[in-house]
Amino acid sequence: MSCMSCCFRPKRRSKQRTQNQEQHNNDIIIKTNSAEKQHTQAWRNQKPLIFGGRHGHGSAKIDEHRIIIVGGMDEDDNMLSSCFICDVRTQQLTPLQHDLPIALAECCVVANNEFAYVIGGRDGRAIRNYRICLNMMFRLCLKTFKWTNMLARMGNARYAFAAALKDN
Repeated sequence: MSCMSCCFRPKRRSKQRTQNQEQHNNDIIIKTNSAEKQHTQAWRNQKPLIFGGRHGHGSAKIDEHRIIIVGGMDEDDNMLSSCFICDVRTQQLTPLQHDLPIALAECCVVANNEFAYVIGGRDGRAIRNYRICLNMMFRLCLKTFKWTNMLARMGNARYAFAAALKDN
């Protein structure tokens, strides 16, 4: 028997849970002992999206229980301008009354207490089968849910990137 068969054999995962995990109704519960998080965290199975599947969308947490989901592409790779709010506590999906001004995918979304910002991405236009990358930015007022096209542009067009807000 060569060394390759014993030393490089993948280790089998144990089916036992660690002492910090337990199973309950198909949810995996992770117990933390850190000073900052003295509560139980869990991954929960959520209902499928009622507005159909999408990929390449942007999303951001807008408060303790809600996430905004912006644009993306459907199963046939059609670009989407639709947006909705997902309340993870109630598992309710609420479509926004106003769509994005243009259909976008692979954009970045960040939010604070007042606004959600949609930055960059790719739109539905294509040159030689490559979707055009954008340097645009849109702002959504989280009180009125109306979009504003921000006149300030990024120096470079970007897509599929991450961003963070500093000093809400």
